[in-house]
Amino acid sequence: MTSKKHTSRSYFITSLLPNYDRFLECYENPTIGLSKDVASAAAVAEDCLNMADYVFLEERDHLKKDGILGSKKYREHLWKSQAAYEYICNFADARKHRALDRPSKKIGSIDDTQEVCGIIRYEDQQGFYYDARKLLYIHCLDGKTRDLAQMIFLSVKMWVEELLVLNKIDKPPSIRKLAPKFRSRAEVSQPPKMNYLGQEQETFSESVKLLVYDSVTDAFRDRQPMDKFKCEIQCTLQVGESPFG
Repeated sequence: MTSKKHTSRSYFITSLLPNYDRFLECYENPTIGLSKDVASAAAVAEDCLNMADYVFLEERDHLKKDGILGSKKYREHLWKSQAAYEYICNFADARKHRALDRPSKKIGSIDDTQEVCGIIRYEDQQGFYYDARKLLYIHCLDGKTRDLAQMIFLSVKMWVEELLVLNKIDKPPSIRKLAPKFRSRAEVSQPPKMNYLGQEQETFSESVKLLVYDSVTDAFRDRQPMDKFKCEIQCTLQVGESPFG
């Protein structure tokens, strides 16, 4: 009899955690374009989606006693404890199918995701200073725009907690949090920099969003008409060869 190598624990260690590390490496790099961040986020989202199948197969007798009769119901059970996970499951399905047609969907299609170059205004005793950061948004059917990167982190964190409860792992792994929203003047390069990627023969279209850091809420807010902006951003564009020659 062969040993069971493809367990929920092994999937978590060999796929989900490495894909999460790769996502952070991509997301924290000041390079935007060619939907690379959407692709790396989708790899983590797919793993988070699939974890429910792996765990349910191993824990189905226990879960069925609680009225959870399938992996789909198990996911829905987890959505109650971590709302972000439902959006991540929808995102993973949208990446696979492009558009979703289920009545309870949170997003319409993969086109609802957006990579943005955010120009952030900060303020200290010396006045205003600025930074350029890559942001990953998802536009939801309830009219709200949510931070996709933050929901990825929350979903990974949820699975760490779930696997601990189920004794699949004996201690939490070291998972990196997203970079803090606040950056001091000393931490920001002057001028702020952003690298753009393009490809020959393909449409180039990237979004820039002006935002203000709110120190009270530790969050970015949209620029208001009275918010003054005066900054320069150093941008570079790298255009790769077309795969069609």
